Amino acid sequence: MKILVIIVSYNFMPWLDRCLSSLRHSTYSTDVMVIDNASTDETCERIRRDYPEVHLHEMGRNAGFGCANNVGIRRAVAEGYDAVLLLNQDAWVAPETIGRLAELSATRPDVGILSPVHLDGTG
Repeated sequence: MKILVIIVSYNFMPWLDRCLSSLRHSTYSTDVMVIDNASTDETCERIRRDYPEVHLHEMGRNAGFGCANNVGIRRAVAEGYDAVLLLNQDAWVAPETIGRLAELSATRPDVGILSPVHLDGTG
């Protein structure tokens, strides 16, 4: 299953490493796309320098969360992805999370939307 993880960012720096590193350490390989809503910090520079595998789309303006997600979803459809995972910039995933969702999706073709359990920072 080909999955695109979509992250909408705005001044992502406080969470960037934890979020993107968690995807690097996922046991299930995915592509990652960050859609940046005109951050005023070093977000885009850091992604280009430290996370070259991430597809970075700079909106040039703050188009809002929904519009930015739609940019990513349109790309996923155009490029033939089987699924997308919308991940908030202040979130991270456990290594097995995406793989478990992919396995569940394969066994339940009647389900259109899956979501992992969401925990706070204390677990």
